[in-house]
Amino acid sequence: MVIPGRNSVAVHTSTETAAIGQVLGQYREVTALTERSHDAGGHAWSLAATADLLRIRGELDDAAAQCPAALAEAALLSDPQFRIFATMNCGQVAMDRGELETARSLIEESARESEKAGVAVYAGNAQMVLAQMDQDASHWSQAGGRLEIAIKRFASIDERPGEATAQAMLALGAQANGDVMLRDRAMARAASLRAASTSREEVYLVDIALAQLADKGVEKSSAVERLRELAADAQRRHWLSLALEAKLAAWRLLHLQGDAPAATELAQEIEPAARNHGFRRIQALLAGTTPPR
Repeated sequence: MVIPGRNSVAVHTSTETAAIGQVLGQYREVTALTERSHDAGGHAWSLAATADLLRIRGELDDAAAQCPAALAEAALLSDPQFRIFATMNCGQVAMDRGELETARSLIEESARESEKAGVAVYAGNAQMVLAQMDQDASHWSQAGGRLEIAIKRFASIDERPGEATAQAMLALGAQANGDVMLRDRAMARAASLRAASTSREEVYLVDIALAQLADKGVEKSSAVERLRELAADAQRRHWLSLALEAKLAAWRLLHLQGDAPAATELAQEIEPAARNHGFRRIQALLAGTTPPR
């Protein structure tokens, strides 16, 4: 999962496919420079930011390799925002790798530190990642409570992409629970906020969620195609994590439609990519199991 509004590199990269590789190179240069200059804060930040970008590219092993130093160095700094940033990014890496206990521990730490420091955007982001893990496990009510908190945090600072994503996730949970009124209200709010967003990457998860909320047969059929288009676009931009999320959503929708052959065919497309890049969370969800710890 990619969280918008967190001031990380991917939010601000160009739509050109080469940009993400260029930014990665720049971050590696910053990491080397801050290490030579003994800039502890800059070094911890650049390690965590590099981990996030590598995760988005689908290079999970390399992303995970950045985290021990990022977490250790951030823990030594007096400014809590370094710890918040490192625990958030490394928690998401752990989640995608299927390391749920580690992921939950890191993200919960990020949530606590964010609330204590009064950093609303990170507090909202942390609650959304925790809600994602809850939704993966079909703990819809628990996820809904977290998303309500996230929505309040984002609304307090007018962080529209973050709130749009939280509202879209809330609508998905409400649909799963059969709460049509909440689904429609959250879906309308997400769509309104999404229309005001200009950053393509920031609204990917909103588009993925809204595509799954169609409730008419013809809309559901086109929704699968829309999700495949989102996946292809993300792939062109080298945003593999988002491409896999879009395909996973399409697979879920095909299952809901009762189209087992198409769902099986799509799973056979998703699983090798997830396996090759270490996305064990997605592998586990395709297999209908809890991701390995």
